[in-house]
Amino acid sequence: MSGPFLNKAIHTDDALFVWTAQWIQKHPLDFFGFKVNWWMSAIPMSVANYNPPLMSYFLAGAASLFGWNEIGLHLAGLAVAVMAALGIYSLARMWCEGPLLATLVAIFTPAFLVSGSTLMCDVLMLSFWVWALVLWEQALTSGKNDWRRFVGAGVLAGLAVLTKYSAITLLPLLPVLGILRTRKLGWWLSALAVPVLMLAGYELITARMYGRGLFFAAVHYAQTSRIEFPGGWQASGIIGLAFAGGSLLPLLFFAPFLWRPRVLLAGGVVIFGSLLALFHQGSRLGLLFPWGSPELMNHRDFAFQVMLLTAGGMHLLLVVGAEIWRRRDPISIMLALWILSGIFFAVALNWTVNARSFLPMVPAAAILMVRRLNAGRRNLMTNVRLWPLIPAAAIALNIAVAD
Repeated sequence: MSGPFLNKAIHTDDALFVWTAQWIQKHPLDFFGFKVNWWMSAIPMSVANYNPPLMSYFLAGAASLFGWNEIGLHLAGLAVAVMAALGIYSLARMWCEGPLLATLVAIFTPAFLVSGSTLMCDVLMLSFWVWALVLWEQALTSGKNDWRRFVGAGVLAGLAVLTKYSAITLLPLLPVLGILRTRKLGWWLSALAVPVLMLAGYELITARMYGRGLFFAAVHYAQTSRIEFPGGWQASGIIGLAFAGGSLLPLLFFAPFLWRPRVLLAGGVVIFGSLLALFHQGSRLGLLFPWGSPELMNHRDFAFQVMLLTAGGMHLLLVVGAEIWRRRDPISIMLALWILSGIFFAVALNWTVNARSFLPMVPAAAILMVRRLNAGRRNLMTNVRLWPLIPAAAIALNIAVAD
């Protein structure tokens, strides 16, 4: 989160959101109506920034209270991270018996800590999405026709999409959860019209203001500007698994508690044996681009790090499969679909593979891990040793510092 990094300098894509927020304070109805020198020449901000403006509106409001300084802006980011954490806790209370542990695991993932220390839109999107899911689940399980919660969930889901376009890939999870809970279609499906109408209205407005609908412009950019790895889809898969393992690092440290010793030993031998044979090819795997020093794969320490993180990604998939095999209840199915769809988007649909793309699946992975840890224990905070959180938190904090 932003707490230890309140004086972190504005850098990389943070600047796009801050510049837009500064413009919004003077022109609140024309959020992208200026040019920026982002790619060696002045271009419209609607071309440079392929994200919706909601985070910038939030920053503009925060700056009106705290001023345009890093500490004030990061304090606002800290508030967003806290809301996301509270949402994860609220969802975990309904879906597992160790909500505090699930929340701590989620917070100490590199994906959450690094994203939470920026001024970009990812954590605000996650906060809207998690709270939408909380309201949706409450409405489904209340036993009443709780249309207020359904509509509220739809509004929050729409705000998530208007914070970061990739949240649209999460919307199908709402009707899936509804069908899993009720075993039929219901009037509650009409609440999904809310985020659809919000996005459609945004698309029409931006088309009139900037000559093109900005959502479909972002989709087109992701399709036409996708960075392909020299090693093809196999390399994309390996890098995707490595990013999943690194972004959700605590799951790897908790592995000794998730499996029986014999299963853990046999699985570790098979996974690492397979990866050793695969990574023996070094730079021929095509995991790095020519401008990214592909010869690094010939260095054993770097190759081992990539191999270990790839094993972490494979471990995540095995945890998902084991949980579905053990109990096929609506929550396990929902969590599995959430994680698998998130991996598919991050690896196959997004314009590049990065840690922020894995942030939306952090709550699902943390809750799923705690559900598997439970295995008959009533109090995870006393019956499971929490030492895996210490190295996981230390590494995640170091990554955030390095960022």
